[in-house]
Amino acid sequence: MDAYSPDTVLAHLARGLVETERMTQAPGTTGLPYPPSLHIGWNRLSRLMLRQGLPIPPSLPALLDLCEQPLPWPGLELGEGAWLPGDRLLASRRVTEACIEIAQTAGDLEQEEQLMKRVLDHCRLRGPELQPSYERFRTFLIERPVLRNIELLDATREPELRPLVDFLKEAYESVPPSCLRDGKVYVCKHCGWTVTWHGGEPRCGWQQCPGDRDPRSAVPVAHPSEQLLRLREGLYRYVTVPGLVEQEFLRQVQRLGVKVDLYPDFDSWDFRLHLGGGETWAIDLKDWARPFWLARELRTTRKHRHAQDTRAIIVIPDRRVKECPGYLNVLQNCVEEEQGLEYRSTSKLLAEVRERVGG
Repeated sequence: MDAYSPDTVLAHLARGLVETERMTQAPGTTGLPYPPSLHIGWNRLSRLMLRQGLPIPPSLPALLDLCEQPLPWPGLELGEGAWLPGDRLLASRRVTEACIEIAQTAGDLEQEEQLMKRVLDHCRLRGPELQPSYERFRTFLIERPVLRNIELLDATREPELRPLVDFLKEAYESVPPSCLRDGKVYVCKHCGWTVTWHGGEPRCGWQQCPGDRDPRSAVPVAHPSEQLLRLREGLYRYVTVPGLVEQEFLRQVQRLGVKVDLYPDFDSWDFRLHLGGGETWAIDLKDWARPFWLARELRTTRKHRHAQDTRAIIVIPDRRVKECPGYLNVLQNCVEEEQGLEYRSTSKLLAEVRERVGG
């Protein structure tokens, strides 16, 4: 992959902005020293723009000003499905959902993503007997984004979680002071993670959460902050948020009476559906807004159908397909056919399952 292609440059720049916000809690001119990922993205962007005779951002404030501008920028034209109307990398110096999504394709993992990779490596080394432990570990992170110290201690005594105790402890952190209001910790009633307050407005860590900026969605926790822990931000962003969508899909499939394996083969897929007669469908649910970047990720990771599965299907939530009507066509056209993948909206896939089982 060309290090100076527009998609690679933008992915590294987005990763740098995400990591800068993590370091400073708001990208700005006082955020130095900034992380290497931002330095790499900035340098590559500058070289790409120079090649095309375009002015380059001469300072960090100028770079951040550019990132506030709607995409695409001159010299960074990309293919269909790369942007949604109004997309930008920063809004009021806060990374946007577009920035976070693009950053996922940069390849270099954040610290919390590295934790999940270490968990997977550990489980794979120990073999299939740890598959139930991995399922329980991932489900626990989705269902318990905020908990009390004593609840975490109780979880470490669960037989399925015991082989992953050290990782489980590492996944949580103390609730920071920025989450306190009038001495209380508030969580979002939709996603369950802590909110931060900006004046009288609660900010959710997931900007597309229904509770973001809605004071009615902020619920006080009936325990002092000293007794509370929260999932680290990267795990909340890359495990809990997509996991909420996965769990809703799982409930819908199970209502059809289908046997489902959760995170089979140590997360090679989100689900494996057993439809009788030895027929299995491997399912990955991808809640990405921009199909260009999802197609890039599928190509880079070489996601493909395994011989044991009858079908391998990438499932996109209906709301994403509605926002971008050509979504499934972009995936079909941009991912190599030999990877053996199919693409469906959630409703279409559920209709196919229902037809297959006669429900």
